[in-house]
Amino acid sequence: SNSILIPTLYHFLAHSYLEYLTANDNSNVAKKQGAVIKELQQLNLKHNYVEATAYLAFQKPLKNLRLEENRNRVEQLLQNNSSEYNAYVYALLAQQYVQMGQKNKAVEKLNYALANYPNSPWINYAQQRYNEISKASIQVQHNQSHSVNAYLALKLRTQNIDKLYVKVFKNTRNPNQPKDTQLAFDSLSKKAILPPLLEYEEVIDLPDFKDFNVHTTNYKINPLPAGNYSIAYSNHPEFVDDNLKNEVSSSTLIVSNLFITAIQEIGKGTYETYRILLINRETGEA
Repeated sequence: SNSILIPTLYHFLAHSYLEYLTANDNSNVAKKQGAVIKELQQLNLKHNYVEATAYLAFQKPLKNLRLEENRNRVEQLLQNNSSEYNAYVYALLAQQYVQMGQKNKAVEKLNYALANYPNSPWINYAQQRYNEISKASIQVQHNQSHSVNAYLALKLRTQNIDKLYVKVFKNTRNPNQPKDTQLAFDSLSKKAILPPLLEYEEVIDLPDFKDFNVHTTNYKINPLPAGNYSIAYSNHPEFVDDNLKNEVSSSTLIVSNLFITAIQEIGKGTYETYRILLINRETGEA
């Protein structure tokens, strides 16, 4: 793609010279830059170097898109030419809008690039920026240890999700069950391979903000009997994780009326020793 932006050795040397002039502040800079730019414009016109023309025109305003006047200039240039290079410029413009907290506007620019420049050499860059903004994300926080028959509070941090499927599985410790409780995935279907003993499930409806931002909310799931549990979360009913529109997350939980804490003791020789404290959550007895 760089070869169509800088198609000749003269272009390469001229752009290098323009960068040199920009870095050196003196009274003749503007005059010298103007002369080089005029020669490049004439060369591009003569040989119909469309992408090289666009690249030259966008060079100055793209250097600092934080300035509103530069963004306005870029928008004007985009409307006045139909170069395939526009796809890359739209992606850069979208990236600036993301930094400004205007993700909806960023997606608008990326959608336009994807729809109007599907064959651009830079379209993959625009697609990557779109995927980053629109990707589904699920983060769940809760206490790792919880009381028997008490509601479990969840702190949900989600992005681009309006429905969350929750499944709680009981982990029975026996020789036939592997100790690793992390979810595995089928390589073809991308479905999570869920544990067999389903204890509880539900669907959580979340507000559909349509702003591509991360949102936090609190929720609680039903009380559980004593035991070890794995909890799976997904915005897909079949628990598919394609690392894009669908995501699966998981956590583990111990439900018990015994609270256990361990404190490492100091000065007990070369080996590590711990003081263990067991507290009954219901009676408070240690």
